[in-house]
Amino acid sequence: EFSKPRERMKTIEEESQGTEQLTTLENDLVKITFTNKGGRVCAATLKDYNGQDGKPLELFDEKDSGHCRFQQ
Repeated sequence: EFSKPRERMKTIEEESQGTEQLTTLENDLVKITFTNKGGRVCAATLKDYNGQDGKPLELFDEKDSGHCRFQQ
């Protein structure tokens, strides 16, 4: 039955068009934000290292990564 794989592919295609959601994992050392669109990292911060501004070192954020909804 060739129709079943096509139905499944349509479902996958529809799912990929869904709403993007961000998930943040955080501990004492790092803070990392992922998108559900491909599981890409959107932002990463090292908490034990300070940047020039004296704040925890932000390796990149949503605007820099180009992978998240914030980049338009």
